[in-house]
Amino acid sequence: MVLICLALINAGFLVFSWWFDLARPILNIDYALALLLIALGWRWAGGLLTVMFQLVDMLVLVAQVLPFPRVADLLYLLSFAPMASASLLGLLAIALSLVASKFVTFVWLGQKVTFKSGLLVFNLLLLMLYLGSIDGRQTGTTYRHAEGGIVASQTATFLSMRSDLFIEYYSGESPQLQQRSPGASGPWFDELAHGQLAPRLLLVVVESWGAPHDPAIQKALLAPLQKLPLEFWEQGTLNIVGNTLDGELRELCKLHSSRYNLTDIKEGFEGCLPNKLQKSGYATAAVHGATGIMYDRHQWYPRVGFQQKTFFESRAWPRRCFSFPGACDQDIAEEVETYFSADGTRFMYWLTLNSHTPYDRRDIHSAEGLDCQDFGVDTHLEVCRNLLLQAQFFADFAKLLGTNAMAGVEVVVVSDHIPVIMNAQERQEHFTDGVIPWVRLATRPANAR
Repeated sequence: MVLICLALINAGFLVFSWWFDLARPILNIDYALALLLIALGWRWAGGLLTVMFQLVDMLVLVAQVLPFPRVADLLYLLSFAPMASASLLGLLAIALSLVASKFVTFVWLGQKVTFKSGLLVFNLLLLMLYLGSIDGRQTGTTYRHAEGGIVASQTATFLSMRSDLFIEYYSGESPQLQQRSPGASGPWFDELAHGQLAPRLLLVVVESWGAPHDPAIQKALLAPLQKLPLEFWEQGTLNIVGNTLDGELRELCKLHSSRYNLTDIKEGFEGCLPNKLQKSGYATAAVHGATGIMYDRHQWYPRVGFQQKTFFESRAWPRRCFSFPGACDQDIAEEVETYFSADGTRFMYWLTLNSHTPYDRRDIHSAEGLDCQDFGVDTHLEVCRNLLLQAQFFADFAKLLGTNAMAGVEVVVVSDHIPVIMNAQERQEHFTDGVIPWVRLATRPANAR
């Protein structure tokens, strides 16, 4: 009965870690301690410990997918959960229901366990843990695809991961912005400093645009852009691990933040590209299809130097999209065209939205130039939906760049991060981990077309 209890409580987390390619021991010894208390008749104490250990188990796993430097960051991210797509909320509800059912089953079966058998198994697991530590095996938790070992304590792992960060969090220190190596927009910083920057600039950060192993796929995605009348074309990749917010700060400011919540950071944005451009006489604007409340962009966008900002709530849109609730990028393109219809030096930043996980099929209205089967990608996979959404974006983007308003505009297009694919094996089969693509181009002036 002891082994059945431990197998049931560990199974769900083990399957989750295997599916997402995360580090977790086969058996988390923490639950054996909770089971001992339940076997002694201390059901409430054992149940409380079980809840705590389940929470810690989840935090250790989540931290490998979505690193949160401080507990406050996790709470901050959870505050945006109601804005997620219905499918993601449904998956979250199912997951929480499974965790709750495992808890009830564990406590119910635990009352049938004898203290002697529970103590015997607990001591055996302690011995295995000790022998494992002598063998030098450690649980890897810093990033994906790590070995979790056979027996370990997730609570000990959590404390090991967070100890320094807890101290920093409770010390009350203000979050800091750190300088980092430039992203794809780096040449613009240099050209501005030397007075050689183009007068009209568009920076596009594309959600979840990956670097496929098959170069023919990337070639097909970018084909609509290469058919345009161009002054020049450059493309390459960056070695990047991070999230969307990190990608924004990388391209706009050459900065990295130690936390997600930027609302209380008032200084440190002076060197951001929009601020520098504004001082040089450029008009600056930002557009994003999601609500400005997400990551509190409505608060920190002006601090990096945007005079105008357009979000989902800024106007009435002709329709909405679903991968992440908000406006459709095809309609955002019209905002970009309108902005560049005006004369003068101007800079616009566009953070795309519709290629956000879970890559909702309802957002795919066309996929010109790409058939997943032609590249050996199963049409039922998340990877295929991601590629179709990317193909759709670049086809629509090429149409935008072909308009008169966009003549003579210099453009940088870069991914924010690698595609988020639920099945880690599927992602690794088709995309290069830790690598994102970029393109730099300029459309020809109207009189040269």
